[in-house]
Amino acid sequence: MAFSRTRMVGQEAEIINRNFYYIQNNVIASDLTGYLLSTFVFNLDDKNKIDGVLEKKGQMDMFLQILLFRGKRAFGCFIKALKEKSYLEVANKLQDELKRPLQSKKRSIQSKKGQVQSNNTPRRELSPSTEERNAMLSEMTKEMTLLKEDNQKLLEENSKNQATIAEKNTEIAYLKSQSDLGILVQQLGNVKNQLSDIATQNKREGESLGDVSARLGDVSARLGNVTIELNEIANQNERECQNLRDITSLLGKDRGRQNEMANQMENDHQLKSTICVVL
Repeated sequence: MAFSRTRMVGQEAEIINRNFYYIQNNVIASDLTGYLLSTFVFNLDDKNKIDGVLEKKGQMDMFLQILLFRGKRAFGCFIKALKEKSYLEVANKLQDELKRPLQSKKRSIQSKKGQVQSNNTPRRELSPSTEERNAMLSEMTKEMTLLKEDNQKLLEENSKNQATIAEKNTEIAYLKSQSDLGILVQQLGNVKNQLSDIATQNKREGESLGDVSARLGDVSARLGNVTIELNEIANQNERECQNLRDITSLLGKDRGRQNEMANQMENDHQLKSTICVVL
């Protein structure tokens, strides 16, 4: 369904204007907005304008002002919305006013038909029909003029809106660029802080490495000293082992001598025994 922004004209607009305060005092705008939104008479922008007014009467005032610029179809949808939301008395009142002029017009047309059918009716009595057509043409001309004015206003409003959109897009692009720049600066700051932390950590690790190197140097020196001591102990052990070997060798020689002496003594003892026997 196409969305309309044309002015409501003719009998429907007259009924709305004539009953403006009656509707304002007996209907709550928020009850009808959803229905007219669903039937594409209103759009979200209209709903936001109505909801933006604090007072209920003020909301209904805004509601009717918008309704009068939503074309001829808006009146019928408005009546349906009233019935849908149980505002039957208001709906019937407006419908009765809409039917009343139509019924009187039908009676007028029927009366004129009767006059035409009469043989005694002169031609000049048909002139009111021409006047009526002229009046209708005049009303249609006025309606066309109003529609052109509304269209011009809408074009101007659209042009302003396009200019506003362009300005807002420029602002958004600028803010986005500033935002991107801010994010980049923040990221650079974070990287700088990370590099500083890494440098500090490297410095601490360098100091720790220096301490470890110094300690390793001390340990190496002590290890060298211990190695020298171990070599000296090994040499001393070797000398002591050699002494033990020399002592063992001497002891072996002493045993040999002792054995020889024992054998000699044994021989001497036998010799003495033999001599004694002989004697």
